[in-house]
Amino acid sequence: LLSEGLAGSVGEGDVLVSPGVPGRVRMLLRSPEGAASLLCDRHAVERFLSESFRAVPAGGEAARLDIDELIDALTG
Repeated sequence: LLSEGLAGSVGEGDVLVSPGVPGRVRMLLRSPEGAASLLCDRHAVERFLSESFRAVPAGGEAARLDIDELIDALTG
């Protein structure tokens, strides 16, 4: 979602990401209790994504994470 948000508006529901003003990425986080709009430095987001994809390539999350186990641990 974050990487796609560099090129255009993406997301639905509680999390939306889009290019902001030049040099920024906008994230909108919503909940029943309120909302937050964040403007992040585009270069910082690109560096974060580069490091993240170096550690875990896009699409490789399932091989490294058991989502059911994580949900059980969080909601346990």
